[in-house]
This record gives sequence, C-alpha cells and structure tokens, in this order.
Amino acid sequence: MTWRSFIDSNLGVVVVYSALALAFTWPLVPVMTTHVPHGANDIWQNLWNFWWWREAIVELGANPYWTDLLFFPHGTSLVLHTHSTFNQIAAFPINLLFGPIAALNFATLLGFALSGVAAHQLAYEVTSNRTSAYLAGLIFAFFPHHFEQSLEHLNLSSLQFMPWVALYGLRVVRDGSQRNALMFGVVFALNALSCWHYALFTVFILPWLWIAELWGSTEAGARIRASVRPLLVSGAVVAVIMGPFAASMATQVAGVDTLAKPPVERGIDLAFLLVPSDQHPLFGELTRGYYQARRAYPALGSQAFAGYVALALAGIALLRVRGNRNAIGWALVLGSSLLLALGAHPTLGGEPMGVTLPHAVFEHVPLFKTLRVANRFIVISMLAIAVLAAMGFERALRDRRHAGMLIAGLIALEFLWTPYPMQRVDFSPLLDELGERASGAVLDIPFSDRSTSALNLAYQTRHGRPIAGGYISVGPDGEAALANEPTLLALSGMTPTLPARIDVSQLRALGFSHVVLHKDRTRESLARSLADLPANATFYERRQFENMPGIPEPILERISVLIEREVGRPMREDARVRIYSLAP
Repeated sequence: MTWRSFIDSNLGVVVVYSALALAFTWPLVPVMTTHVPHGANDIWQNLWNFWWWREAIVELGANPYWTDLLFFPHGTSLVLHTHSTFNQIAAFPINLLFGPIAALNFATLLGFALSGVAAHQLAYEVTSNRTSAYLAGLIFAFFPHHFEQSLEHLNLSSLQFMPWVALYGLRVVRDGSQRNALMFGVVFALNALSCWHYALFTVFILPWLWIAELWGSTEAGARIRASVRPLLVSGAVVAVIMGPFAASMATQVAGVDTLAKPPVERGIDLAFLLVPSDQHPLFGELTRGYYQARRAYPALGSQAFAGYVALALAGIALLRVRGNRNAIGWALVLGSSLLLALGAHPTLGGEPMGVTLPHAVFEHVPLFKTLRVANRFIVISMLAIAVLAAMGFERALRDRRHAGMLIAGLIALEFLWTPYPMQRVDFSPLLDELGERASGAVLDIPFSDRSTSALNLAYQTRHGRPIAGGYISVGPDGEAALANEPTLLALSGMTPTLPARIDVSQLRALGFSHVVLHKDRTRESLARSLADLPANATFYERRQFENMPGIPEPILERISVLIEREVGRPMREDARVRIYSLAP
C-alpha cells in the first residue's frame, strides 16, 4: 500500500487524526493517569462522573442515575445531570483498567480525534476531494474554542457526532436508503448521549441543509414524502438506543424548564473571531493582554478565533455560493449560528454593541431556554466554516499539489494550543486514609449545593464516603433539603451563620462520622496561592484561584473551635486538611 492510498483510506483518516490529537494535546498522554485538563469546577465534576459510574456499576450494582453518596443523608436523582453517557460507555474499559483519571483523558482525546474523522467524512461527501476533507477535519477538530471547552466541559468538547448527523441527515433526504436511515438514527442518538445540548443544536443545522437541498426542486414534494419513512426508521433507532438512558428522564423532562439555570450574558465577543488564542505558544504573549482586558466573563467559552486561513477559504466558497446547494445550506447554517453565538447583547472588543439579538428569545421558549450559554453556538459556526473552507479549497486550489500541505500547516500553526494545560490531581493523602479506615459520611467544610462543592466530589473519588451537599447539573435545592436539619444548614455555604454550639449528636444521628476542614480553600489561602503564581501565569492557571469563592479563614477557625469543644483535638492534620472524628 502506498502512502497516498493509505491516507485516502478510512484507516488512514483515523490514524492521521488520532496522531494529530495526541500531538495537539501534548503532554496529556505522558500524564494520563495522574493529571486532568486544567479547568476549575466542572473538570472535578467530570472526574467524579467517571468514578461514580464505575462505583455504581461494578462495586454497588446500582443505577448510576441516582446516588445516596451526594446530598447525604437524602441522596439525589442524577437523571438530569450531565453524565455524557456516550463517554462513560466508550471509556468504561479504560476506567476499569486504569481508573477515572485515565478514562477522562481518554474521552478527551477521543473527542478530538473523532471530530476530525467525522468532519473529514462530511467534507469529502460535499467536495469529493480528499485534501479538502483533511483541511475541514483539521479546522473542526482543533479550533481554539474546542480546546478551551475541553479543559472543563467534556460533554461540550464531544463534538464528534455533529458532522455525522449532518452527513446522514442529508443522505436520508437525498436517497432515503435503509442504511442511511439506520446510520442517521445511530449518530443522532450518540450525539444526544454525548451532550443533550448538541441534540438540540441539530435544529439549527439540519433544517437549513434540508431547505437548501429541496428549494426550487421540481420534485421537492415527492422527495419530502419519500423521506418520511426513512426518518421514521431513524426515529425508531434513536428510541431503541436512547430508551434505556432516557426512560427515567422522561418522568422529569416536564420540569426541565423550571429547573433550568437562568440565562447568562456569555456570547462570544465579535472581535475575538479574529484574535488568536492567548494560549498560543507564539502569539499568546501578544494577545494575552487583549483577552485579559476585554474578556467579559471568567467562565470558559470566550475563545472564538476562527483562523484567517479557514475564513479566507470559506470566503472563497461564499463568493461562489450561487447555484450551489451545499454552499447555500452551509452559508445559512453559518449565518444563523454566528448570530446566536453573539448572545442576546453582543460585545465588540469588550464594549457593548447596543443591540439585542435573537438569542434573547430563548429565555421565553420552553426547552430551548436550557441553551442559555450563547457562546456554545460557535461550534455550529466552526462546522460550517470547516465545510465551506473545504469547498473553497476544492474550487480554487485543488489542482495545486503542494497547496494542501502548506495550507494545512498554516491552519495548524494558527490553531496551536500548546502545551495543552494539565494539572496534577493532588489532594491530601489523609483523604485516602479516611477511605481506608473509616465508615460513615464525611462532612466537608465548606460544602454547598453549588459549584463550590465541585472539589468535594473530587475528594470523594479518594475516600469513597457519602458527603453532604454536592454539585450536579440540575439538582436539589440544598437549603430546602436541609430545612429540618438545622445543624447542617448552619454549616452550609461559604459564609455560614454559625450557632453558639455545634450539635454533634445530631450529626452522628444523621450518619456523619468525620468532619474535614479544608484549610486550603479559605479566601486567604486562595489569595496567597494566586499571589504565588508567576507574573506570566495564564488565564487558566490563575482561574483556579482568581474570583474563586472561599470560606473566610476566621469562620473556618471558629468552626474548628466549636467542634473541638465537642469532640476534642483533630485525629489527623496536614497543611491542607484538618480531620475530626465524631465518634463518642
């Protein structure tokens, strides 16, 4: 087999994008079992997800969609929690063999590699040009927003099935074969099981492609009628695949809108489309100050650089859009998704543009109000740019043998995000001892029902004991759940209103055996850690300490004094934790 025939084969496509995923995320592989991507709260929630699935299925033989290890002593439903079920299943063998850290990293790599493969196949369908298809896969797999989301949101970085949904969704309308109907159902279901938001995103892709495909056709009516049966087959496939996972969700889906978090002003900044990532090894030093001054929110997702080469190639396709159904469809996808990605009240270089855009409507539309974070629509925009860029290359440069390699190199250079930010999973070894020697529940201080408890979930992956509070995507009202437990309620939150005396007997009666005070999570400790960072620390390095809520140190010490009055000195202590036994 020649090199050319190899890279033109399906195996070659998989190998190429797998190699690129390993290279672009270096040094993820060498630290696969000890480090996780350098996110903050949600990365710990994702780590817990892998631990919990293994714990529930292997150790407990339990349903992973309910747990009594969080929000102890009541437990909580996990039906509406973001499990990213496809990733749990795909990485389960890795989870069994090497643990949840390796499973999380494997799923992250898989998302990058398969995103390239899927976009490649979609673009090849459109252009019939292998070089064009490789460029599309490169663009869609490795654009900066994808990297940024992968640091924290595994579900949002699992883009791999979206191009396949577009590919088979078009094929169903074009030929209606049983195979394409089956494949459309399979990839649609896997897309939904990777990220529920991305299931809704298909509403902003497929209708535009179908309209462009059928508009003006003399046989449009007949083709629509012919598509009904294949689409019903696809729907049946979706129901079969998703049924075991969605059945319990169906009982609560009516409450999604009431439980949905409120909308947030997190659209992409229009200027950021043209500003290289501040994590770029060459350009980052030049753009970091711009991002720091104009980044409108501290949460991840503001990265939106589309790449000058990708935009130029897409522009070539748009200039020749007339009469080309593929180009028209993807131009409609690009325009509509980019408009939504800007958010309800867009900004330009950090300054409000003074207009209200269509994303504001979502707040009032049932189910779609869950799409409250506008910047996520940039994923659809980048898929459209990737396909249009492939079309632009195919039209302008397909006969130039070396142009493809040069352009691929330029795209890779523009999108570099190296080294990929990683952080060691490094907790107090006393937590491991707690799991080995203790029974009963653990009361972490601080604890809550919000993202401030994300680290408590990560600690649980070490000691394995039930904990108070928790952090899940859609969960119980923590204060309401504690209404009949005044001692727990008084200790909850980052600024608890402490009683004159802590009723340890009530804590024992509830099933708590230990209290763990986290000394490294006080406001003062976080401020010291931030001050110790080097002057050139990146946004992602600073973010774990900057604007991160902590419990005031005097309150933590006051809790320590109150507990010692009841149970005596701590049983174990190091620089990060102080552990009390509640045994009488």
